[in-house]
Amino acid sequence: MGDTLLWWIAMGYDSPYMIAEAMKNVGSEAPQVVGYLNNLRQFPGVYGDISFTPDRHDGYPDEEVVEANSLKNGAFKIAPGYSS
Repeated sequence: MGDTLLWWIAMGYDSPYMIAEAMKNVGSEAPQVVGYLNNLRQFPGVYGDISFTPDRHDGYPDEEVVEANSLKNGAFKIAPGYSS
């Protein structure tokens, strides 16, 4: 797999769970689902906690992304300075 493929697989896994969580809490009307997701904080995703704001829809704040450059067999080593 390419170096970013697992990222996209993880987002494809996390996305339906976030939408289901939104629909359980506010129903299925699009404006309510969007409003819920725009205020979603610390949703436990595959690669980390996902948060949104009305102005930020990328889910992972840039300051939380750590470049490891050690992809092997679909996993990264823990970056220096972090512990498991």
